[in-house]
This record gives sequence, structure tokens and C-alpha cells, in this order.
Amino acid sequence: VRSTSDDVRNVDPNQPGVKAQLSDYIGKDQHLPEWRATSMDCSKRGLKIMEGEGQHIARQLLEEMQDETIYAKPKKRMRLRFISDIAKRDSDTTLALVRGFNGVFARGSIDVSVQYDQDLYRPLSDRRLSFGLNKLMADNFVPLCEKKYTDVMLRSELEDRLVNLPRPDGSLIKVLQVMEKVTGSDAWIQKDVLDKITISDDGEVQGVVNPLRVITQAIFYARASNMKPTFLPEVTTDLLYRLLEWTNWYGALTEQKNSHAMATVAPLAASILQVLNNAEYEDVEDDVLTAYVYVGHDTDIARLSSAFGLRHNLDAPYYTSARASCMYSPAPPGSAMHFVHDIQLQTIETEFIYPTLITSDGRLLWDGRLNTVPMKKRTMKDNNNNQRRQRQNRRLSDFGGSENIESGIDILERRVKKNLERFDGAMECYDRANLLSSWPGQSRPSTLVKNGDDGSFIEQELFGLTLGGDGGVNHLQLFYAIAATAGIIFLTMLARRTIWPTQAGKDNIGKRKAARQRIMSEDSSLGETDEFDRLNVSHTE
Repeated sequence: VRSTSDDVRNVDPNQPGVKAQLSDYIGKDQHLPEWRATSMDCSKRGLKIMEGEGQHIARQLLEEMQDETIYAKPKKRMRLRFISDIAKRDSDTTLALVRGFNGVFARGSIDVSVQYDQDLYRPLSDRRLSFGLNKLMADNFVPLCEKKYTDVMLRSELEDRLVNLPRPDGSLIKVLQVMEKVTGSDAWIQKDVLDKITISDDGEVQGVVNPLRVITQAIFYARASNMKPTFLPEVTTDLLYRLLEWTNWYGALTEQKNSHAMATVAPLAASILQVLNNAEYEDVEDDVLTAYVYVGHDTDIARLSSAFGLRHNLDAPYYTSARASCMYSPAPPGSAMHFVHDIQLQTIETEFIYPTLITSDGRLLWDGRLNTVPMKKRTMKDNNNNQRRQRQNRRLSDFGGSENIESGIDILERRVKKNLERFDGAMECYDRANLLSSWPGQSRPSTLVKNGDDGSFIEQELFGLTLGGDGGVNHLQLFYAIAATAGIIFLTMLARRTIWPTQAGKDNIGKRKAARQRIMSEDSSLGETDEFDRLNVSHTE
């Protein structure tokens, strides 16, 4: 199971907390990157990167499928299930990953399907993001979960987090002074906002950290996409990675250990646990390997890290403050949490995978190469001290095993429940997700992409009819059904002689036309037609 964030994209300047114009912070001679896409779209380079990542993961899985130290019987076919948020950039990311997989696996050796699910990623949303015929049901939409926390409670949680979460090494004032120097703008060090970060009544972070975060994202995404001219070229690569740590700090502040974040991520955590728990029943065919990929956002990874109680650091050139080790759970574009359920050892193996898009010397890496670091909570006894199995020389942490009373899946489930119980509404949403579950392994929702033995084609739900897939109607059957319906309509019209009438029918049509003309010419209440052949309804004696 992999839960991954979306790819390199445009940056929306109108984000919460950004009160001033961003142009005030970048200097008079600078302009924000001119993206040829909206904030909901991926950049072309971002899609290429994700396609390369799909190829990298596919090659990795192909090697593991033939590894006799992992599987007693080599796997011959791959069953791949994507579960995506319905945002456009998540859909684009998913399809790019699918293209990457299809470029590695031989035709007929991989079965790919994609499921889009709003409830899984937006359980508290009271607005249905719907398209096409589903818009008819949007007005009566009821969110999966009920919001239990108040704005006052959320503000209190964020204020506590603001006090207790260590800031990156070096003061914010020094960072702002450097930004003033490289941009030539004095907006960074205004006395009324200098180094001041507060939480508003509605739970939004206030302060200069907001434009710092958005402009840092714009620099990183623009350079990763190789956009010309270079945005703020005075910002060195080392400075960029130090600025990114403030972005990571902001994510840890707003997306971890608060009621909104935990209630929102509860269904996603429940779905992942269900898939891992059902792994031993999934592969009924010995030669088939099944994998699930959840495609969402960096905020989803931050929330999942908090729900599972897992932490990670990234290797250089990403910068990690010594006093905040493993506390930020950074999630750069294309990164993912990876869970493997080892049924034989009863363990859950975990790792964090991510790309290095920009090297320390400023070079761009677009080949989809991924790095791995372990995910674990060092202060908790649930971590095994030894790492018994190394997959492709990757650094893994594992939970459970023969020396533990609990299995790995039991430990993860216990940790999730313990972390969710601390926040109002989170466990209720978790239990409701399990009760009303339509996640993979329970039932089969509509899917939008299918790659079968006979090639790639689109699979979707139309008027409640599932096209393709197990138990669905394939496209040839759908064509026959439409053709048969059209034939019945044609024969019915022919039987009523509305297409090719007989001579007697033609005579009757002529008689009816003559009768209508006679009525119109008479002095009747129907009136007469004028010189423009319009009906005059008024009549004078």
C-alpha cells in the first residue's frame, strides 16, 4: 500500500492567511512565475516526473515479484488498484503513474483500475464536488462525517501546537532579513509583523510565514519544472532548502494533532488498515501480486503520519533541524508512505519514499528515481529493534513479528485508535467509515480506468451500469445493448408507418391537411391569416 502526494504544480497565491499582495514581497523588478495552468493542474514537467516514478515503482515491483526470498512462488501478474481524490491534479497524477506502469509491464501481465472517492478524502465537506449526471444529486448530499469540534476548540489546539512545535534552526528574523536582501523588498521586516505568528478566531495561521511559504513553493515548483526565466535567481539551492523547512514546519503546525486534521484523515486511515488486513485474502491466485496506491496531497501524508504515529526525516539536500528531528514529516511532490504486510512474519513494514527533484548543486532530476528512509516513532516500544528483511537494500522499519504478542496490523490499528481518540469527532468518523465502508476489498465502486488482457480502455459507471471489470459489462456488450435498443425503436416506428407510410396512409395525411386548411379559411373563432401568413386571433363582425 502506498499513500502518495500529487506532483509539481502551479501555486495558488490566494491561499488562507495571505493577506497582502505577493508582489509586495518579491520586489518591483520581479514577477511571479507565469504558469500555463491553473492551481488545480499539474505542470507538464510534473506529469513527466510522475510517469517516471510510475516506471521506477513498476521496475521495483517486477524485481520483488521474482525474488524467492520474499515469495516462495514467483508472481507472474500484477493487480494494481489506485484510489484517488477527485481533484483534477490528483486525477492527472494518477493517470501519469498508470502510464508509467503500462510502460514497464508487458501487455496482459497487469490489471489496473482507478477509483475516485470524495468521502475518503473529504469526509467533512458539505459540498459535493460532482460532475455530469451526478450533479443532480449534489443538492441532497450529506457528508460522510459530522463536524464535532468548534472553532474555539480548533484555535486552542493550534495555539498549543504553535507553542510546543520546535521551529527550524535559526530565527525567522534572520530568514526574513535574507529574503529582504535577495528580493529588495522591505515588506519582509515590517515591525508589526516581524517574527509574529498567531492563530485567528477561525483557526487560520496569521503572519509573514504565509507569504514566505507560498513564495517558497513557487520557487521550488518553478525550478523543478525548469521554468524560464528563473524566478528569484538570487535564492541559492541551499537557501531554498532552508526555506522549505519553514514550509514543512507550517504543515506540521496546521495538519497534525488537531481535531480537523484527525477527523478528516480518519476514513483514509481506516481504508489503509482494511486493505492491509485483507491482504491474506486478496491474492486468491498464487501468481498474482496486488498493490494499492492512494493518491492525495501532502496534507494527507502529514495527517496520516500523525494518525499512525509515524515520523521520518529526509536525507540531504533536504534540511532538517536538529531540535525538530522527525517532527515535521515533510512530503515533497511525488513522495509516499509505503506499507507492506508480510503475512508469513505477521509484520507491517514501513518506509517513506520520495524524489530529489533538485540536487544540492542545482541540477534537476526528472527520471523518477526515488529515495527511501524508514518511518518509525523512536520513543515507542512498537518498533522492532532489528530489521529482519531488507527489500532491494531499502531501509525499512517493521512492527509485529514472532517475538511480539501482537501482529503488525494489530499494532498499527491500536496506534491509530489511540491517536484518534484524543480529538473530538475523529473516532466517530473512523467507526462510521468502517461501518459504511465501500473501500477496496468490501465492494467494487465505479472505476474510470481499466487495463485488461486485451489492451487499455476506459471503464466507468454510466446510468448506474458498471462498464468493464469483474462482474461489469464490457464495451462490446454495451454496444450490442445500444444497437438492440435502437433497433427496437426503429421497428416500432416502422410498424406505426411513421418512417415509410403506405399509400393509404399518405391519402389520410392529405385529407387531414385539407381539413385543416378548410377550417382556417372559414369564418370561425380560429380567425384568419394575414398577408404574412400569421394567424389573426381577433375577429370583427
